[in-house]
Amino acid sequence: MNEAEIRAEVEKRKQRAQGLGLPQGLFQLYENHIKYLDKDFDHESSSMPKSLTKVVRNRLHDGMSSTESTELFFGERCIVFVFRERNTTMPDGEISTWGNLLISIDSKVVFDLACHCEDDRYGREWSAGDVEGFIEGPWVAEIGKFAQQVSSIYGQRKSESEQRSRLAELERLKNKFGL
Repeated sequence: MNEAEIRAEVEKRKQRAQGLGLPQGLFQLYENHIKYLDKDFDHESSSMPKSLTKVVRNRLHDGMSSTESTELFFGERCIVFVFRERNTTMPDGEISTWGNLLISIDSKVVFDLACHCEDDRYGREWSAGDVEGFIEGPWVAEIGKFAQQVSSIYGQRKSESEQRSRLAELERLKNKFGL
């Protein structure tokens, strides 16, 4: 392949990843669920399906960068989410922060997503950026199914929690107003 063909194919694969909803979907899965898992998770208090059998977390910090990895085991199958955060000091003294979300299967990175960071007075806000690597394979369907299961369990638990809160509020109102 010549340079033009390579660049065209890369662009086509980036568009394919976008079309599959991977950048936002995988980022949200990580940001809302995966990064909060720990090795002692249990299915009753988390939004994880029973197919998830083990979680291994590692964190490495060295000055201006940090790497956090979460290995998700589904029996013998392992999917690894890695978030790498990097900081650099700009000439004006301001610190710039950016990161990458990587997904590995069988020790091979199959997805690489640039992530943008905005700091404001309320804290740090991360968002999905450009696809920097994508190797399509069966993992796309596997992780899609996993994400749907997580979303379904989370939605069910959230609904149950809201129902309990409404009932508790009604009891509180009944007691306060003698009903």
